[in-house]
Amino acid sequence: MLVKALEEHYDDYDGFVICHGTDTMAYTAAAMSYLVQHTNKPIVITGAQKPIDLDVTDAKTNLLDSLRFASCERAYGVNIVFDGKVIAGTRGKKERTKSYNAFSSINFPYHAVIRDRRLIRYIPEMPYKERVHFYYNMKDSVCVLKLIPGLKPDILYYLFENYDSIVVESFGVGGMPKSLTDVFRAEMKKWEQEGKLKAVVTQNIDGLHQAAGSKVVLELHGSVLRNYCERCGRFYGVEHIVTSEGVPVCECGGSIKPDVVLYEEGLDQKTLTDAVRYISEADVLIVGGTSLAVYPAAGLLDYYRGNKLVLVNKTPTPRDSAANLVVQGSIGEIFSQLD
Repeated sequence: MLVKALEEHYDDYDGFVICHGTDTMAYTAAAMSYLVQHTNKPIVITGAQKPIDLDVTDAKTNLLDSLRFASCERAYGVNIVFDGKVIAGTRGKKERTKSYNAFSSINFPYHAVIRDRRLIRYIPEMPYKERVHFYYNMKDSVCVLKLIPGLKPDILYYLFENYDSIVVESFGVGGMPKSLTDVFRAEMKKWEQEGKLKAVVTQNIDGLHQAAGSKVVLELHGSVLRNYCERCGRFYGVEHIVTSEGVPVCECGGSIKPDVVLYEEGLDQKTLTDAVRYISEADVLIVGGTSLAVYPAAGLLDYYRGNKLVLVNKTPTPRDSAANLVVQGSIGEIFSQLD
């Protein structure tokens, strides 16, 4: 209903302020950020901790601050305005129930603050070049699973059966009990068989993803599990390399080289072409465990046409600003369910 009302009256006003209950305000702001995209008119969501008819209410201040921000010529997109803070719609979270300072911006600075009726910007907002677009369909097939000690693995069978995507809030930086990872491995194989998991594009050269059960794995840099003679081209398995003394040698006398791409060597064109195809057709693109500083692999992100880019790495990457979700931490721990 909110999206429909915004679309019907979008050309009639310069900005919009939505008064909302605080308990679910962050959810509405996040959803609205994706349902109304590329809006060069501000859509502000606000509320109050105390009713507006009370002397101690914060409703009047929040409403006035929202109107001030919505009337600013350089305000764009969907934002929460609360307790003098302007929070990006996708970053707001209610963390305090009784305090007027109820909302925080998660892993992102405030766009601006409002003090003494003045708007002080921290991050300059840039207008969108694309036309505003309204969406109405939201999938209910995404589930968030928060791990707790003693959680029974049986719940995973239900989730994998009834949902197309599962976001796991795990322990620490990504820890997960072995009893759960065993079930995840089995269920991920089913997802691949059902076509939900299309392909894994990796720079790993150790066969990790195949060992986890993935069938369609595009190894951009090859694999140490495959080795070939530089003279006759004969292939050898890793067992031959392990049992060799010194530099492995073929029966023809040629040196045996791992089937990996070394620096200044070109990537396999078929693998590269397949990677571009899978990435360009992907609905959700998850990039993990890479600094995105080495090309041409880092350039593959340019072929992604969707709007669900997820980056997972221990340190910031040059593409963090283009991602829809950035998670900092160990890819092995965060995605341990894919082992």
